[in-house]
Amino acid sequence: MASNFKVFLAFTKQPKDEPVYQKQDGQRFSVCNTIKLNVNSTYTVSVVIRPQRTLLRLQIQGENLGLNQVKPERDDDDSCKYQASWVTVGFEQSKSAERKELPVVLEMSNGVYMKLALQCKFYPEEETQHCHWGQPLHNIEYECNVPDGCTYVDITSTKLL
Repeated sequence: MASNFKVFLAFTKQPKDEPVYQKQDGQRFSVCNTIKLNVNSTYTVSVVIRPQRTLLRLQIQGENLGLNQVKPERDDDDSCKYQASWVTVGFEQSKSAERKELPVVLEMSNGVYMKLALQCKFYPEEETQHCHWGQPLHNIEYECNVPDGCTYVDITSTKLL
């Protein structure tokens, strides 16, 4: 199996499948981009892996999410797609100029783990004005490599699309 692959991570807000937004924060924080989410909300998390790799587990903030494998958009595409529902009940809204690092772990077959952290700002449940400032975030593309003999994923580049 090739050790180079891409992972695409996407969030959509339910019940209307709305996009989430992101904005550039410059050098104010450890990461330049912030993903904007609402507390007490449900999101669909989609993971596409190209070329195909089996995703066994998706964990956000220490919570294991129930994964469903879904059909990729194109039949000729050598990819696999998984979706899970994630709920932000119990998350606290962020204070002004505060960001939360959201740990995400993907466990793939052969004991390979991909660990990443998303910089997020959480807004009140029904807030849309500030939560929608910025650009719609369609997905985050991670270029990945598994070094020979290793069980961790080395992320070689990240793009917010």
